Amino acid sequence: MMETRLKTAPVADKSASRRALGLVAFVTLFSARLFAHGTYDELLAGLGEEIKSRPADAALYIRRAFIHLEHGAWQHCLFDLERAKRAAPGNVEVIALQARALAMANHPRTALALLDDAGEPLLNDAGTRSLRARILVALGRHEEAAAHFEQALRSIQNPEPDLVFELTDCLRQCGQLDKALTCLEEALRSRPGLPALVEKAVAIELECGRPARAALRMQALAEAAAIKEPLLAKQAALLAMAGDTEASLRVWRELHARIALMPPAQRHSHAMSLLNEQALNAIAALVSISTTPPSQP
Repeated sequence: MMETRLKTAPVADKSASRRALGLVAFVTLFSARLFAHGTYDELLAGLGEEIKSRPADAALYIRRAFIHLEHGAWQHCLFDLERAKRAAPGNVEVIALQARALAMANHPRTALALLDDAGEPLLNDAGTRSLRARILVALGRHEEAAAHFEQALRSIQNPEPDLVFELTDCLRQCGQLDKALTCLEEALRSRPGLPALVEKAVAIELECGRPARAALRMQALAEAAAIKEPLLAKQAALLAMAGDTEASLRVWRELHARIALMPPAQRHSHAMSLLNEQALNAIAALVSISTTPPSQP
C-alpha cells in the first residue's frame, strides 16, 4: 500500500516553535501520571466530557490522542490530531505525535516527511530527535539514525540505558563495534556497574572476538554485585572461552565453595542447585585438561 503524505502547517513563529519544543516534556509528564488517574476507558470518558464543554480546545484533543497512542490505537490518535489542527490552525505541537502514530502504523516514510517539514525546531528536542532516529532505523538507515541518537544523548544529562542501547545497536549494524563500546563506557561513568550496560559491553566484546576482555568486565560486575553466583558462572565460562583454563577452574571452584557455605534452604534452591551442578561439571571437565595438580572441588 502506497503511503500518502499528510499536509502539515509550517512552523509559523517562535511561539509555535516553543510549543513544539515543549511537547516531549508534556508527553513525559503526562505519561508518568497517566495510569494513576484511571483506565483507558475512564480517561477517554473524562476527556470526552471536557471536549463537549470545550470543543475548540486543541490541547484536549492532543491529550486524548496521546492516550490513544499509548494504547496502540494509532488510527484514533491521528483522527484526534486532525481535529486539534482544525481547532488551532498552525499549531505544530501535533507533529511529533503524528509521526509516532504513523511510525506505529508502519508508515515510516510519511512519518519522516512530517518531521522534515517541521524543520530544525523539533530536532532541537532530544525526544523528537530520538523519534527521528527510530524512524530511520525502520527505514534501514542506521548510520543516520546513529548520528541522531548521538545528538539526543549529548543533550541529556543522565540518559536511560534503553536510549544508549538503541545507539549501540545502530553502531553494531554499521560495524562500528569499538565506537559502540565507547558509548557504553561513557554511560557507565554516570551509572557505574549497571548490570544491563555491562552485559551489553560483554556481548560486544564477544562479538569482537575478545572473550578475555569480556571476562574482565564480568569480573568487575561480580565483585560489585550483592548476588555474585550467577555472575561468577558467566565469568568462569568467559575465561574458558578465552583459553584461560586455570583461571576458569579457580572461579568455578570459588562458585562451588560459596554455594556449599549457604544455608540449606538457599543452597538447595532451584537456581543454586543448577549453578552448583554447572560448576561441578565444569570443574570435572577442566581438571582433566588442567596442568595443575588436582584438588577437591
